[in-house]
This record gives sequence, structure tokens and C-alpha cells, in this order.
Amino acid sequence: MKKITGTSKLYEQVLAQIESMILQGDFQKGDMLPSEKEIMDMTGVSRITVREALKKLGEAGVIETRKGKGSFVLMDRNDLIRDTESRDEYVKAFQHSTQVRCIIEPEVAKLAAMMATDDDIRLLEETLNNNSNDFHKVLVSIIRNPFINNLFAELQEIEEDKNLVNLIEPSEQKTIVPLIKNQHRKIFESIRDRKPEYAYFYTKEHQEFVAEIYEEYFTIFY
Repeated sequence: MKKITGTSKLYEQVLAQIESMILQGDFQKGDMLPSEKEIMDMTGVSRITVREALKKLGEAGVIETRKGKGSFVLMDRNDLIRDTESRDEYVKAFQHSTQVRCIIEPEVAKLAAMMATDDDIRLLEETLNNNSNDFHKVLVSIIRNPFINNLFAELQEIEEDKNLVNLIEPSEQKTIVPLIKNQHRKIFESIRDRKPEYAYFYTKEHQEFVAEIYEEYFTIFY
């Protein structure tokens, strides 16, 4: 590892160095990384920066930090290798998909708050309480528009392409899951309480949050 320079975020640079060393075979699956103090000395950054880098790597499933023992590599280099062309195509497609959803889904939620039947609300609440990944699918189905349903299915298929890297994506990371569930709950309560403007706002906020966390994820790992 080398001293950190440049203008990008410091923790991203530390993370990139560790990831590069795994790709080069310097660290292999099962190996223990240098201690926080050693990484600080090698890179010249603060402990907070090192911990942020290790946290991001841990959330993505690249390493596991065991209390009192250290951080251990969970992936081989082949788990992180990806075809550049396929990677870039996927990232662009995902960005386009989330852009469309940021435009459309707030309006869908607004309509759902006006159109939802009692059965719709019960199903949406059940989906929320069961931690199901179908929350958005059920939400879209409430307005009973087959064109919107088909579009949503196509967008979801694009976003769920997991053939490129063997990482834990943001929506499945343990620090992100509770935030997303809380956002879903706000959307649900707005629909349940027949508050279209609130449903629009909370859905817009949620979609922008998802776009932001994936943008950071792509910057770091892709």
C-alpha cells in the first residue's frame, strides 16, 4: 500500500488499494489484512478513514471484520474480476432505469393513495411487514395500469442483473436495509392515510436515495 494523494475521497482511495491488492493476488481468500494502525501508517490517513474503507468493504462482502481479531478477506480475485464492457453497459442501464423510476414512481404512489382499496392496503402492508422485495411491485399494481406494470417489470429486470460481480449490493447491505424499510413504511402510511402529496414526496425521496447509494457503490466497486 502507498501514501494517499489526489482529490477523490480518502476512504475510497484506501478501499481501492485494498481491492487492487486482492485482484493482484497479494491478499487471498482467508488472509488477514494489515491492522488499522498498519494501514494508517502505510497510507497516511486517519483511523476514521481506514474504518470507513473497511466498513464499505465489509458491507459489500469483500472482507469480514472480527472483533478483537482483525479483518479477513472473503473473496478471491476471480470474485472481483469483471468484463469492462459488460460492466459499463450495466451501470449505464441501471442509471437510466433509476432515472425513469424517479420520474414515474412518485406519480404512481400519488395515484395509489387515491385509488387503493382496503385489500390493496392490506396486501401492501403485508408485503412491508414480511420484508418482501415485492413492495414496489405491489405498489405499482394498485393503479391497475398494464402498461406501467410491464414497464416496471422491465426496469426491475435490468436492475436485478447480478451476473457481473459477486458483491452484496446496497439494497441488501445490513446498514442500508433498515433505512429502505423505514422509507417504504412512510410511503405505505401515506397511501393508507389517503395522502397523495405525501406519497409522492416520500417516494421521490426514496428513489433519489436509492440512486445516490448505487452511484457511490458503482464509483467504489465498478
